[in-house]
Amino acid sequence: IKAAEAIDAALAGDIFALEKYTQTIIEEWGNDLVWAQRLAGAFSRFPRLGYDVGVRRSKGTIIMTKILSGELRYSDVVKRALRRLLPF
Repeated sequence: IKAAEAIDAALAGDIFALEKYTQTIIEEWGNDLVWAQRLAGAFSRFPRLGYDVGVRRSKGTIIMTKILSGELRYSDVVKRALRRLLPF
């Protein structure tokens, strides 16, 4: 949606539409990308766990779909996983 808004603004003559879009993405996705990198690092260190969670369990696919659709954030997934691993 944000990309469509930026394109609409650019077509309407806003010469700063791309810069505004870039700033919006940094603000909205910046922290989540840090969490995504941490999650990817954990999966690369523990490939068996990544395979079990991401491929063998259908819930992994559902969670990834929710992340990509904006229903969930990477930080939510990591926090939930940490609560399960570290219950205290």
